[in-house]
Amino acid sequence: MPHIGLQLWTLRAHLHDLDRLLDQVAPAGVTAIEPFGLGDPRLTGAERVVRARALRRSAVRAGMAVPSAHVALPEPSAARTLVAELHALGASTAIAATPSSVAGFGPDALADVDSIARFADRLNALSDVAAREGIRIGYHNHAHDWADVDGRPAFDHLVDRLSPDVDLELDVLWAQLAGQDPAALVGRLGDRVRHLHVGDTLAGNRDVQLPAGQGDIALTSSIAACGRSVEALYIEATTPPPGTSIVELVTASAAWLRLAVALLVPPGDETPDLPPGTFPVPGYIGHLHEESA
Repeated sequence: MPHIGLQLWTLRAHLHDLDRLLDQVAPAGVTAIEPFGLGDPRLTGAERVVRARALRRSAVRAGMAVPSAHVALPEPSAARTLVAELHALGASTAIAATPSSVAGFGPDALADVDSIARFADRLNALSDVAAREGIRIGYHNHAHDWADVDGRPAFDHLVDRLSPDVDLELDVLWAQLAGQDPAALVGRLGDRVRHLHVGDTLAGNRDVQLPAGQGDIALTSSIAACGRSVEALYIEATTPPPGTSIVELVTASAAWLRLAVALLVPPGDETPDLPPGTFPVPGYIGHLHEESA
């Protein structure tokens, strides 16, 4: 059973009050967090470890796991400090949120076949180094990863070049907004997908995120396609609907995800005949009290 997790970018404006917010979302079924911003080269190694320990204390206090974190990945020769930071955090997977998260690369890392090869080789090298310390390396997609490169999506070139030991964190919302079928992607990539980012929205107003299951992103079919390798389904959002707090959005999303996961039949049996987004959640967000988050 995967964790129902929360990418802390969702609470980025409220991290000064993290313990209180985790207390508010935990009863809805959030069992894990995914921090961001680790590996900050502007901080000393000691400062980074102190910050990681503080995040770990907040997670433990709330009864939550920390399976992974979004990090700035250094050169392989400089990975020791990042490994110490991840060990202090208790996370086993370091994920590059964008190509720019990897030292020496920028937004154009997936612009052509040669650049993709260099980028993939760097992730492979980092994976080899990190594995010796019990850490996995992963990559998180955005919509632009499906730009055409020599007649194929850049993402496909990247996956072909990456070692199977490099995890994929599939952002379902970004994949669908790029014109992809996220459930088909999850099925095709199989055990290489270790985490999902879960966000929802509606056509015509993509700048606003909705609670999971209330938009038109194919979350139900994507979750149904998950194999046992998936460790966490991370809620991520940036802009809730007007009049809705970010805590309300997270708690409603967690409730929907708990129900969705519970209703999915065991692997090998027939999948429930339900279209994406149709799992009901009693007491939908309109009946929740707005939190001043």
